[in-house]
Amino acid sequence: MSLLGQGELLERIGKAMASSATDDWRMITLEFSAVRSMSQSELRIESNDGRIDGSQLVADEGDEACEDLRAAMYQPGKGTWYNATFTITKDGNLVSEFDYDNPPLEGEAEDILLTDDQEGFPRNPENLPDWHPSRPTD
Repeated sequence: MSLLGQGELLERIGKAMASSATDDWRMITLEFSAVRSMSQSELRIESNDGRIDGSQLVADEGDEACEDLRAAMYQPGKGTWYNATFTITKDGNLVSEFDYDNPPLEGEAEDILLTDDQEGFPRNPENLPDWHPSRPTD
């Protein structure tokens, strides 16, 4: 796990996003979704003429920084986020949104992956979403 602070990790994510684009971009969006042992990302690059290119991958440093940020944002009992969206504009403004409640990996994570994530980033029962297999049943 990285020893970098959250701000430094966000900066690494933004730089990785920008390095994945050609010079004519105006906005880049990175969708990142993860559990402890698996992640996926999708990069969308909007060019100056409004075209959207979804064929590029974020540089490996970006995925690694997202994983490190997820770990750094863990709060005992609350857990950490499953999904995040990062948007950077040409002027360097980076906006991030974090989703703690919706299923990761487009809802296709196997129960064993979700249970493993709960072991690594434990949440109190009241903080587990209804869909989570580790949630106690009444």
